Amino acid sequence: MCLKRLNLIVSCCLFCLLANAQKIVGSVKDTNTTKALGFVQVAAKNSNGKIIGGTITNADGKFELANNFDTKFTLTFSYLGYKSYATPLLNPKTNIELKSVWMKNNAEELGTVEIEGRKLRTAVRSTIEGLEINPNDNLGNSGGSVLDILRNTPSVTVSDDGSVSIRGSNGTNVLINGRNSVLGEDLEQIPASAIKKIRVITNPNAKYDAQASGGILDIQLKKTGDEKRSLKLNTSIGNNYRLNTGIRFTENKSDWAYYVGYNFRRWPRKDESNFLRENFETGEKLQQEAEYLRKDLEHTINFGADIYKKHGKFSLESAVSIENEDDFEFRQNQFLQTDDANDINYVRTNNEVESNYGIDNALIYVPNFSDSLRDFKIVLSHSYRNGEENQYISTYDNSLQANPNALSKLNRTTNPTQQHNVVFTSDYNQNIGAYKLETGVKNTFRHINNDYIYEDENIETGEYDLRTDVSNTFEYQDNVAAVYGILSRSIKQFKLSAGLRAEQTNLTTRVVQTNEVNEQNYLNFFPSVQSLFSQSENTTYKASYSRRVNRPNARRLNPFPDVSDTLNIRIGNPQLLPEYINSFELGVIKKMGRWDVTATAFYRHINNKFDYLINVVDGVTFRGPANLNESQEYGVELIYGGRIAKSASLSGGISFFGVSVDGSNVDQDFVNTGIGYNAKTTIDLALPKNINFQVNANYTSPEVEAQGRDLARYYIDLSAQRSFFKDDKLNVSLSLQDAFNLRQFSGVNSSNGYRQSFTYNRQTRFLILGLSYKILG
Repeated sequence: MCLKRLNLIVSCCLFCLLANAQKIVGSVKDTNTTKALGFVQVAAKNSNGKIIGGTITNADGKFELANNFDTKFTLTFSYLGYKSYATPLLNPKTNIELKSVWMKNNAEELGTVEIEGRKLRTAVRSTIEGLEINPNDNLGNSGGSVLDILRNTPSVTVSDDGSVSIRGSNGTNVLINGRNSVLGEDLEQIPASAIKKIRVITNPNAKYDAQASGGILDIQLKKTGDEKRSLKLNTSIGNNYRLNTGIRFTENKSDWAYYVGYNFRRWPRKDESNFLRENFETGEKLQQEAEYLRKDLEHTINFGADIYKKHGKFSLESAVSIENEDDFEFRQNQFLQTDDANDINYVRTNNEVESNYGIDNALIYVPNFSDSLRDFKIVLSHSYRNGEENQYISTYDNSLQANPNALSKLNRTTNPTQQHNVVFTSDYNQNIGAYKLETGVKNTFRHINNDYIYEDENIETGEYDLRTDVSNTFEYQDNVAAVYGILSRSIKQFKLSAGLRAEQTNLTTRVVQTNEVNEQNYLNFFPSVQSLFSQSENTTYKASYSRRVNRPNARRLNPFPDVSDTLNIRIGNPQLLPEYINSFELGVIKKMGRWDVTATAFYRHINNKFDYLINVVDGVTFRGPANLNESQEYGVELIYGGRIAKSASLSGGISFFGVSVDGSNVDQDFVNTGIGYNAKTTIDLALPKNINFQVNANYTSPEVEAQGRDLARYYIDLSAQRSFFKDDKLNVSLSLQDAFNLRQFSGVNSSNGYRQSFTYNRQTRFLILGLSYKILG
């Protein structure tokens, strides 16, 4: 109740603030693409060239700076990979509006005839907040999904189940267009061709949700273009009848604009896995070999409109995702005893059919103020996901083949799930003297209903009997009310901001069959501090601190077992508590001739650390989450980009991180430490005949867990692209992904009583032909 009153008070006070300082405002854009440039360094210099103030542009390329200078000055704009730009002398203590500052990409300065007018591609760019990824500049993303973009992103790791970690931390908050959305629950179904850019925010301030131990991924879908009218078509065709195609239309008028896009993706694959467990006490071994046939059909539609009125702008943003999946699993199981005569063999097949759709809608209002000292934005969004998964399981005893004569058991499961997310946000910014105040409120409501029905068929009668021991209905509901405030000030080259966010969390879960209710209600405060020091146009230092939380999701809290594989059962923990994280960063962004380099050191201390623990009972592996005492994660990261020749560039990043996990509260043996790193590099070559060639190399070292580690992963992608016609209307690309067929997931787990290992080989070696044609625009 106190927080709700505080929200109301803050909302009312936002409109009562008055400005008393002159201001410089403007926006920065790319000369070639006309797109906004976020996180450009803006420095105010006096006539002697000394920096007397400064700021950075936001994610939309806009900036503002208090004009309290005592002398005439110039503004200098610096951005990694771009030629610096300086304004003429400006007058002090006046309102100044620079509608568009145009900056030229350094790559356009290449001097050879063969590559005149062409730019080398840089898919990843460092920002003050973290990273910004432009998927169109990485040819290896052709035909892929959001997960394929992230696999090629420094600092980011994608596991075999599609979960994403940043710098070795799994607690990642995924946003769609800056909002919490159910579309972020399954990133595999969002095609790369529908993505405009992705922002990786490694240490977010108090404006952002505190939810996220590792950081935030903000996935921006394509919207209106910069042309008055455009129509674009793209298609990717791969081996084994893979297809990814899309079309997008945009139109811009003086008082309104709209866009609509459609993508279809068919991406079948064949995977394999091996699993081996040794029981030290009994001498028994379990060996499993499985094959998987995956067939996915995915439709993505996104559309929206902007209406410009005298008093402000109204926007509608919508996205629809439809997925149909048909998977078949063939698994051989062998129990190997010390006495070969007692070996047990059987086969289990599982035909899994899944269909789901999700929809995300947002209404946005941005008012126009009579002055340029204030910004205000209101967003109301709703997203909904409805899905159903059906499994048809057959078991064949005393056989390693699916022999109809050996059929011993039939099972089926039905798993419908519905999820609603409703989010209201209100953000307000204003200059107050030499200070800038940012404040706002947010309320997030989420409801999930998950049914799980497991049935055994009587072979003789053909009737199905309900298994009440594993069938369940699980309800999850949470409500997070938040209010935040950030105060910042720039003094010459130095900028400091301090913020505080309060979040009231009310969470309830219920197992309907047993009426088992779990409630968690708590109020938390999350401070943040960020500082920047611009030593020169080419060197900026940054330091930051934030406190964050990682709340357990519905899947981790559901106590009923998932028995899709009866020998490897996943089970939730309704008593799981949130993780609390203290995160520190110290870094430098430096421009050195042709090279842009960002070096960052980071440290995270996590209380109540989540980890999945394994327990073997009667030959069955149970895997479930638990709270450990703590975890410490630390490391250094280097992001780089630059030219190694007039027609060649190199970009990428390498992260070294250490992990120390203390799970002695669960078991004295659950204490582990280790060092890991990942390296991702892209070489871009501008060849004659208007051909671009890229090599993407990725390596992820072994990573530590409480009971073991994941082993190393690595692969190489090779891609080429050629443009045709005036203004590059037609682009043709050819990509060989995982060229040497090296990518796989594997790991080991052990305790005093057992040791187990697994290897999962996804089909990742694809040859893809891509076509992109600009019909209008």
